[in-house]
Amino acid sequence: MTNPMTKILFALMALAVLATEALAQFDRGGTTTAQEVQRYVSADTLHEWCQQQPAKAMFYVAGVLDALMLNASNAPMCIPKESTLEQARDVMCKYLRDNPAKRHYNTASSLWLAQSQAWPCKK
Repeated sequence: MTNPMTKILFALMALAVLATEALAQFDRGGTTTAQEVQRYVSADTLHEWCQQQPAKAMFYVAGVLDALMLNASNAPMCIPKESTLEQARDVMCKYLRDNPAKRHYNTASSLWLAQSQAWPCKK
């Protein structure tokens, strides 16, 4: 029988290996480096990702949504549980495509607005 701490240790090691490999694949996939990802992402940059690197755009949208939904009780959006990250990304990408004059706004606030317009809460 395996000790529970041993299982946890193996799980953490596996996670570390997977995370390292994912970052390595991300770095090999284009010109973006890990250092560039840590900086602020403009709406113009996200719009480019929507067109050229949709997976990268999806991961950004997922991270911002996670942060925004920490205070979900005050959120003006009601994203359905059955929706997917791809749909959330598509909502944001469509918003940026349809509103080029607003791409200079803060990216997180634009994402908030796009999602709340797509999935408003019923009153």
